[in-house]
Amino acid sequence: SIDSLDSLVLSGSSGPSWRIDEQTTASLSLVADLVKIGHENSYYNFTYGVAPQIQYKINKKTSANLNTTISKKNFKTQRARNSRNYTINPTIGYQIDKTSFSRLGLMFAREDSGISYYSNDSIGINSSYGYTFQNGLQTYLNASYTDSDYKGQEIYYSETRHDKISKFLVN
Repeated sequence: SIDSLDSLVLSGSSGPSWRIDEQTTASLSLVADLVKIGHENSYYNFTYGVAPQIQYKINKKTSANLNTTISKKNFKTQRARNSRNYTINPTIGYQIDKTSFSRLGLMFAREDSGISYYSNDSIGINSSYGYTFQNGLQTYLNASYTDSDYKGQEIYYSETRHDKISKFLVN
């Protein structure tokens, strides 16, 4: 009922991928995210960048993945928060059987706006599990934890911001 807190997030990515050899695949995607909060402005922030990725098949059931993203985030009304963002996600994937898989990964990220209390370094861990039922329906579970440590303290607060976020997704 408080429509100023309504939010809409649109995300997209597209790009080519290449099979380098029998074990290695690489891709280079263009990525974009549009975040709209409330109904006053056309958007809250817009992020765009590139996401190079490489996947290496260790054996028939196990693969190592390295996903990276280099992006720029622009805010509609708070231009001081505009930032350059870098993310590295190494992941190990395991194909349990023909119908299920699991993944375990780490995340290292930096958001650099040039202003200390808007800039942060993050580290995280995530795990996921996917299963395909005989009728074709699929389920996906994901759990993650992220710890973001900001570089400076805003004048209005008594301590430097430090976010610890746990998420659990069922799809």
